Amino acid sequence: MSLARSALRPLRAAPAPSSSRAASTRAAKPVVQWKSKTHTRPAPGLPLPLPAIFPQRVVLSDGSTFTSYTTAPSPAIVRLARDVTNNPLWAPGTHNAAASEDDEGAVGRFRRRFAAADAEAAADAAPAFKADDLAWMSDGAKEETVSDKERAGRKKTKGKKK
Repeated sequence: MSLARSALRPLRAAPAPSSSRAASTRAAKPVVQWKSKTHTRPAPGLPLPLPAIFPQRVVLSDGSTFTSYTTAPSPAIVRLARDVTNNPLWAPGTHNAAASEDDEGAVGRFRRRFAAADAEAAADAAPAFKADDLAWMSDGAKEETVSDKERAGRKKTKGKKK
């Protein structure tokens, strides 16, 4: 163990034999292994990777355009059908009140297709319950009476509960 430990120690110059007593009491200067201090600086690291950036032209529904930059190599031109100029959430005054959104698209087609069948089924169907259908549930029932004291409930008291 001591042999390996001494092998790891830096080499020191042996004291030079001298006749004067003052020279022998001085400590020997260690041998400098590196002439510069570059070994004390941290090693240079790799720079952070920069992603490729692609320009993308966005065309709004009114024809105005702007350029956006993206890291995806997607199409260079994107045409928007719904944007801030014609969306009722962004521009409430531009929404056409005559044409409701329920009558447009797949939901509107579904309602128009099945509206007649739904109306016929509603006309043919008899009412499910009549007023007297549930009268049997109240046979033999007693009317419940609740006193004012019970209705008010317990009063909350501060302090310890008894």
